[in-house]
Amino acid sequence: MDEESEPRVGTAEWIFTNVINKIVYTGRWFFVAAFIAWVGVALAFASKLRPLSKGEEFLKKDHPINAVLDRANEDFGNSGVFEMRLYILWGVKEIDKSAAS
Repeated sequence: MDEESEPRVGTAEWIFTNVINKIVYTGRWFFVAAFIAWVGVALAFASKLRPLSKGEEFLKKDHPINAVLDRANEDFGNSGVFEMRLYILWGVKEIDKSAAS
């Protein structure tokens, strides 16, 4: 049992050593050319990128919440030193408003 033998390799190690390694080695120039071509295409598309000409709209102009936000910005502004909290509820019937001013 003093005999030194090579350690037994598993299936995954055998596949990567004998199959994948040979494919990569024989096709290395193809992979290099494909990578260079991919970088060229990516650079061509990247050179066509421009900043947005107008801001992206989060909500449509006629969305109900925009009316509330416009009203809050116009009537209350943001120049004061107080913090304004705005609670928006819809889809709720018969809210008890007796405690509200």
